[in-house]
Amino acid sequence: MTDILAKVPVLTTPRLVLRHIARDDLDAIYAIHADPRAMRYWSFAPWTDRAQADTWFNERGTLGHSHEHCPW
Repeated sequence: MTDILAKVPVLTTPRLVLRHIARDDLDAIYAIHADPRAMRYWSFAPWTDRAQADTWFNERGTLGHSHEHCPW
């Protein structure tokens, strides 16, 4: 599988950097998605297992090939 996320351009402003998601980000991504307050109005319930972050990350790598998502 080609790492489609590695091809995402980095967009930088004085206050913000938008970059591709890296496997090193998964603990923080899990923390956000596991927080009931953060996920209150999201389209799915809060995560309950850290493995959900791994699954989510692995799925991101295939979506770019079908142009079904925006990487940021």
